[in-house]
Amino acid sequence: MKPQPDSQVSSSPPEATHDLKDKTVTGVLWNTVARAGQQAMQFGLSVILARLLLPDDFGAVGMVMVIVTFMSMAVDAGFAPALVQRTHISESHLDSVFWFNVVTGVALCGLFFAGAPLVAAFYREPSLAAMTRGLSAVFVLSAAGLVPAALMQRRLQFHLVARISLIATFVSGVTGVVLAFLGAGVWSLVVMYLASFGISTVLNLLFSGWHPGRAFRLSSLRELWGFSGNVLGFNFVNYWARNADNLLVGKYLGPAALGFYSRAYGLMLMPITQVIGVISNVMLAALSTIQQDRARVKSIFLRAVGLISLLVFPMMIGLLVVAEPFVRALFGENWAGMIPTVQILALVGVMQALSNPTGWLYLSQGRTDWYFRWGVVRAVVLVGAIVLGVVLGTIEAVAACYAVANLLLLYLDISIPGRLVGMTFRDLLGSIAGPLAGATVMGLSVYGLGRLLPDNVPQWQQLALLCVAGVLIYGAFVVGLRLSAWLEAVTLLREWLGRRSRSSVAPGPVE
Repeated sequence: MKPQPDSQVSSSPPEATHDLKDKTVTGVLWNTVARAGQQAMQFGLSVILARLLLPDDFGAVGMVMVIVTFMSMAVDAGFAPALVQRTHISESHLDSVFWFNVVTGVALCGLFFAGAPLVAAFYREPSLAAMTRGLSAVFVLSAAGLVPAALMQRRLQFHLVARISLIATFVSGVTGVVLAFLGAGVWSLVVMYLASFGISTVLNLLFSGWHPGRAFRLSSLRELWGFSGNVLGFNFVNYWARNADNLLVGKYLGPAALGFYSRAYGLMLMPITQVIGVISNVMLAALSTIQQDRARVKSIFLRAVGLISLLVFPMMIGLLVVAEPFVRALFGENWAGMIPTVQILALVGVMQALSNPTGWLYLSQGRTDWYFRWGVVRAVVLVGAIVLGVVLGTIEAVAACYAVANLLLLYLDISIPGRLVGMTFRDLLGSIAGPLAGATVMGLSVYGLGRLLPDNVPQWQQLALLCVAGVLIYGAFVVGLRLSAWLEAVTLLREWLGRRSRSSVAPGPVE
């Protein structure tokens, strides 16, 4: 049966201050559990797969996934965030978006399957044709899960989102490892991707309690398109700004170079996507409910970025100083060639921890037109930098040019969306000054300690010692100086636990 009528689906998210705060903190905590578990599983599985497979295998899949991921954005067309941000939605909005997604997914699957030889010809790698046909199923497997996932995000049901992500990551990852162990080679990665998308879609449909009807209307899509069209445009240009390096490195420097580069880039992105991903969906839904109160949006945004910096800065700077024992101990000597690239991209991670969250401001304020236009400018600058790095001929040069471009863009990345809520670049610096100072002190201390260690100490022992020292030094700095971001995190957790405790002992209804 269809569980909710239009009036229930279209009700806006809760507006009461304590209810919103409670749901937001609860959503963040559930996302934290999911992301921490997902990150631990992904990292562990990636280490195992790196031992079982070659850099060329990762590079070959990365070549195809650059194009697959780009094309998959057309399946959603930006409608999912529109469903989350819009104050009122109806069943016809949901049904129309669902069937649009499914039809587009089937069409792209057929197109990609037929065009597989063109992908192989572009890279001059004939073996990629079969792999491309296999990965074309991603479009169909992901399409049906987009609307129910958006509904759960809109309702702030992140306990369900957490379960889905953990189950999908575990089952697909174990499947990939088993196939790699049995000698499936690069196809173990292909099956792992397909399993992840398929499992997520099935669970999204089951857990959301929603299934599609027949109320498809073009008018409903048009009502959403003013918002979603600019989101789609931004996603397209931003994707190439972020993935032109994979495409160009794979084509001109080869699959082995791409294997090193993509793995290094993945290490840089992991803390960012996991930490920011923990709160991103929650923040979009929460800020959208108070979009008219710009002072409050600004305050919440700055506090959120402060919490992000508290976690991401030490991980990025820590990765910079322990890159050599980290790569050699966990991935093996075959991957030592990516160490300099990891160190350069760790600095990019610090900058992207500040620029990535600004999308919440554009989307929650409904200014997707600004979002798209600035995305075009960023893409031109970043792709130009990547082209320069490829011309210079090494993955280290690509990473260095990319880092310089991010630095040049950082001020405008912050100040342009800041105008929507009255936030300046100086306001942002004030919210991250403490964590940045603490991470810098920690990084310098760990670097000095690493220089003092004898050369004959095994890599894994060096890594363990330096990581423990880094955690202790940073923890002492944060707690000892009572950084505002740390106090904010502690306060939020205590308030949430207090409300949970009171609700658990509150008397039930009289029957």
